[in-house]
This record gives sequence, structure tokens and C-alpha cells, in this order.
Amino acid sequence: MRLAAAAAGLVIVGAAPRLLLAAGVLPPVLHPFVWSDLLYTWERGLSGGRVPFWDSYFEYPPLGGYLSGVFSLVASGPLVYLLLWTVVQAAAGAVVAWGIAPSGRAARWCWSLAPQLALFGPTNFDLIAVAAVVVALRWERDHGAVRSAIALAVGTATKLFPAVVLPVFLVRSPFDRRSAFVRVAVFAAVLVASYAPGAAAPYSTLESLRRYSVGGITNFDSFWGLVESVLVGLGLPAETLMSAVTLIGLAITYVVFVIGPARRARDASAPAAVAVLSVLLWSRLYSPQFSLWALPFFALAALPVRAFVLLTVADVGVFLTVYPLTLTERLAVDVRDLLLATLAAAVVLRHVALLLAWRAAVRSSTS
Repeated sequence: MRLAAAAAGLVIVGAAPRLLLAAGVLPPVLHPFVWSDLLYTWERGLSGGRVPFWDSYFEYPPLGGYLSGVFSLVASGPLVYLLLWTVVQAAAGAVVAWGIAPSGRAARWCWSLAPQLALFGPTNFDLIAVAAVVVALRWERDHGAVRSAIALAVGTATKLFPAVVLPVFLVRSPFDRRSAFVRVAVFAAVLVASYAPGAAAPYSTLESLRRYSVGGITNFDSFWGLVESVLVGLGLPAETLMSAVTLIGLAITYVVFVIGPARRARDASAPAAVAVLSVLLWSRLYSPQFSLWALPFFALAALPVRAFVLLTVADVGVFLTVYPLTLTERLAVDVRDLLLATLAAAVVLRHVALLLAWRAAVRSSTS
């Protein structure tokens, strides 16, 4: 109970300045550090009772869009809209704490006291997807094959990354062909039911599949974004090279370090951690809140606390630099250069922390 309350409380603390921003009373000095993708969706096209996919472009998978549409219809303004989302996000944070509680490890507090919950938790829909993955892993331990597949499908229809955990469940020993078929069928049915209502809408729900799979997005505050900028400076075809390297790298990493060990793993948490961390390591699109995906595994897969500390330091560094760089219109050249250098160092440190966590998860899944 304390874990859940602490996690929800941190999310609410992080939501407070976003709510003040929505209300128009946030002190100007904090504006360069406060961003909300959810508030942006309201301001961009959901105000006045408009709904995603039918009235407004919405780049995220459908479940977040449907909830946004419901909240848009009942909200009298951006403050109420964001407040409704804060309730959902805080609840999702608490659900994750509930899901990792049986691990019995002190590392459970790596989730409930993680600064990332306040810094990034209220920003986007990631907490819902993280909660879905954790619930799926808990139900998997309880031999709830259908329930775990449903949970992963709900997560995938909110953010795409939970889909990489499904093969872990399918191949684990003892392999059951009928159970695997049922899992895939249930997972696919839930996804189809999620995407179908808005598939033919003016702004189709299928856009998220294109955008986040073959869309080729690389953000400047990702590790591969830094590498790409170096390649551009060298006059090389950076986008083509990065696409090839990251896609091939992820495919090889997944087959070798996820599928193989998952067949022999006694528990699904470690290979699931390898799967999610592999996506983070090879992704050219790494929004700051993506670090939330990794945090539950410090308890579930007994990942090293030093990696958590490094990741937290890096995430704080990213938070303090990327938002001023993107939200401040006029920055002195020397200030901008300092922020860019600090951001690059933080991004590299984040990648190192993820690599340390990934290596520990690989060892755990093969032991």
C-alpha cells in the first residue's frame, strides 16, 4: 500500500506544475522546464469537445486517443482535461507498484521513489503501458495465459513497446502450441478491436503503426540522434545508415538474447527486461519518458542499483537541458552550447546505464 501511495504521490507532484501551466498561472521562470504532451494535444486540436482521429490528428495508438476524446467531451477546459489524465496516470503508477510488490526486494522502491515518476510520468501515456506490462508479468506468474495476453494487447494499443514481451510468453518452456495459439489470437483480437473503430477515420488510428515502426523518426536527444548528427557532419548518408544499423542490431539482439534465453527462463521477468531494454538501446526515437519503461525491472529482474542511479542522474540531466533547449525561443549562443554539451553527456550516460541494466538482465535470463 505504501509503495502504491508513494508512486501515485510522485506522479501527482509532477503533475502539479503541468496543471498550473494549463490554468495559466505557472510562474514564467518554470516555463522552460514544464512540458506536457497531453496539454499539447488539447491545445493542438481537442479543445471544444473535439475528439482524436475524427476531428484532430493524433499520432499515438488508439486507447490513449479514445480516452483523450472522452476527457475532451466532458472537460470544460484544459485544466479539467489534464486533471482527468492526472488521475489516470497516478492510478497507473500505483498499479505498477502493486505489480512489483511481490518481488520482495528493496529495489521495489526504485519505482515508487524514482524521480522519473515526477519528471516524466505526467507527460505522456507511458505509465499506462508500463502498468500493462507489469500486470501481464504478474498474471504470467499466476499462469493466466489469456489475461496476460489481454494486458499486453492493452499496453500495445496505448504504446507499441509492450508487444516485444509477447514472444517471451510464447516460447517459454514447456512450450504449449495450443496455449501459444490462444495467446496470439487473443492479443490480435484486442488489438484489432482497439484500432478498428478509427481505422477509416479522417486521421486514422493506423497512423501510429506507420509513425513508430517504419516512420523513421530520430530525435536529437537520443543516443542514435547524436551518432546521426556526427555522420551528417562527415557528409555520410546518416538516415540510411542509422536505419540499417538500428533495425539489424535490434533484430539480432532480440533473436540471440531474448528468444533463446526465454525458452529456458524459469521466470519471464528477466527475458522481458532484455526485450524492453533492447528496444530502448536500439531505438532512434527516445523521448525522455521512455526511461519509465525500464524502471519496474530493477525490482522484477533484480537489475543492479548502480544502473538505476546512473539512469536517474542521466534522466535528470536530460530533463534540465532538453526542455530549455526546445521551449526557450531565444538562448545566448554560449548558454545553448553549454546545454547541448550537457544534454549529449546525459544522453550518453543514459545509454551506458541502460547497457549495464541490459547486461545484468541477460545474465539473469541465462542463469
